[in-house]
Amino acid sequence: MCITTSRKYIVVDLENLLGRDRSLEGVREVWGHLKPLITPGDQVLVASGPTLAKAAVFALAGEGVRYYVRADSDSVAELIYRVDESHAASRYSTFVICSGNGRFTEMAERARGAGLTVWQLCGRGALSRSLRDATALHGHLRLSPEPTNREFALAS
Repeated sequence: MCITTSRKYIVVDLENLLGRDRSLEGVREVWGHLKPLITPGDQVLVASGPTLAKAAVFALAGEGVRYYVRADSDSVAELIYRVDESHAASRYSTFVICSGNGRFTEMAERARGAGLTVWQLCGRGALSRSLRDATALHGHLRLSPEPTNREFALAS
């Protein structure tokens, strides 16, 4: 049962949104798109691997987000089972998955089953058809083009 509220529980998979970009500027750009969607009372969980977490913690200092740093960038499973969608449904009305990774499909289905309206936002990463089918609203962050390999090398 979902209570009447406009509060959102937002899960942000930074690596999927950014593609190969691991820069401070990339994190700031993503946050610039997400911040207007966040209202007082929303819960925001930002997840990434350890390399991107360094930039994220610096870029998002003072933003009131929770961090989940995964052991490696492909280990989404731990995050998926860390969130309790039934508990979230008692406090929030909307569940937002900021990723296109199909491994979040199960999380979306559990959130929907708990009575939450489920939204999905993607960035540079590909959008899984199963995740799209499991969510009610879909959006795409209009990010600048991904830096080239040469730009990555110059930034290192």
